[in-house]
Amino acid sequence: MPTISHALTVDGRARSPNEDAYLADDALRLYAVADGVSTGAAGEIAAQRAIQVLHEAFQEAVEARALAGARADARGTAELAHARGIAELAHAELLRAAETAAAVVRAEAERDGPMRGMATSLTAAHIDARRLLLVSVGDTRALLIRDGSARTLTRVDTLADEFVRGGLISPESAAAHPYARVLTRAIGIEPETRFDALAVPLEPRDIVVLLTNGVDVSAAALAETVKLSPQASADALARQLLAWTGDDDATVVVVQRTSSKTELVFHAPPPRSFSDAAPVQRLG
Repeated sequence: MPTISHALTVDGRARSPNEDAYLADDALRLYAVADGVSTGAAGEIAAQRAIQVLHEAFQEAVEARALAGARADARGTAELAHARGIAELAHAELLRAAETAAAVVRAEAERDGPMRGMATSLTAAHIDARRLLLVSVGDTRALLIRDGSARTLTRVDTLADEFVRGGLISPESAAAHPYARVLTRAIGIEPETRFDALAVPLEPRDIVVLLTNGVDVSAAALAETVKLSPQASADALARQLLAWTGDDDATVVVVQRTSSKTELVFHAPPPRSFSDAAPVQRLG
């Protein structure tokens, strides 16, 4: 089942340059957001490099799998894997691509120079025939919108959220807590990045939203805006994103599964990422 996506990034009022990055590749059905750590060095480079390497590594893995399948067919042997096996393989490829990106960023962050100590959050998604495959670390997030209701799929790796999970503070107080922006896990922070990985069954008209922590909005409000987007132009979503943005940069990638082109919510742009200068849509 094909997918269609729309992505926006907005500069925060206290951020220069924008330290967010994103990827939306409908051909690969690969999507990601990264949020460079602003308290360290070169957060924007860490985010861009994570997105770039993730994209390249996953594409190489998919091409290698396709080549292996073609060779197996040419030899008249059995299929490379059944449908479930292919899905599991795709999830492993996504995780390995994220780990490759983390290793590259970490290696560059360990060198002397302006990139030393750089770090970034990353949430990446791949949509196969039936499932949403996710890997995530840091404070970027993934949400699923179904029938107008939204639920958060990924956890946030901040000290404040650790306090929530430990029962020390309430979920409502986490956003305003002094440790709300203190990351406990991220690419570049540890020698080896530990990603959360999960698979979520999808229904035909589900909408997936990836966003950076600069999007200061509840899941319900985001679901309401995305629900209205079939009748609204992309500018309407852009105006909402501007309204939701504070001091931090804000980036959203919205992905919808669709069974036919007549059901598309968004117009289909070409594959793009934040690091590609021409296609980037920046506001603010």
